Amino acid sequence: MTTQQPFQYILLLASLPSHPLRLFDSELSQPVSRLQLERRLAWLTPEHADLLARIEAVLHWSRLNDQEEAAVMRKTQGLIAHLPEGPLRELVTWRLDLRGLIAALRRRHLDYPPPGPHDAWNVSRWNAYIRLHWQTPDFALGSQMPWLNTVWQHLQNGEALALEKLLLTLTWSYYVRITERHAYDFVAVVIYVLRWDILQRWAHYDAQKAQTRFDHLVECGLGEYAKLFS
Repeated sequence: MTTQQPFQYILLLASLPSHPLRLFDSELSQPVSRLQLERRLAWLTPEHADLLARIEAVLHWSRLNDQEEAAVMRKTQGLIAHLPEGPLRELVTWRLDLRGLIAALRRRHLDYPPPGPHDAWNVSRWNAYIRLHWQTPDFALGSQMPWLNTVWQHLQNGEALALEKLLLTLTWSYYVRITERHAYDFVAVVIYVLRWDILQRWAHYDAQKAQTRFDHLVECGLGEYAKLFS
């Protein structure tokens, strides 16, 4: 990768309003529009701008809508192969692990068997472990991730809003922890944009539509489960 330009990125991040520390502490509004954000992101180096676009294409919830599962998998695998070891790779793989765990819980909720070892259904470091512990409510991961049992309860009870808030909170808290180690570098820019996306997602969240979509997927099976990835 090209050498980062610290002063340039300090100016970029300093020009943006701060995100709240906690996601649901107060009434949230979008701190900047996407147009305003894009104007700041124009200060990125071309290489970093391209990498950010690839990360957004895989992690932003809105980018997954109406895409074929195979296309999402190709983009995801290509991004992982492109990222060197380091904080950005860890950030992306953490999000993909979360997505894979939630997808697995939803598959099991719909009474589907565990995916086979060669099924291309998600990119997660936990896939083999999930298959081994398919019948355990928390995939035997509850000691490491106690929130898995809460997710399972929300799925069983059809609590779409509670599930959405839990997943957004988990992701937001993780981004806050990473931000504490990255003040004014490219990783901080990426995290800012990903947190912006969470605010965008919540600002446009429609509880009734989410519940209707949730119920429809439960009734119809797994055909569009990828759109429920978080």
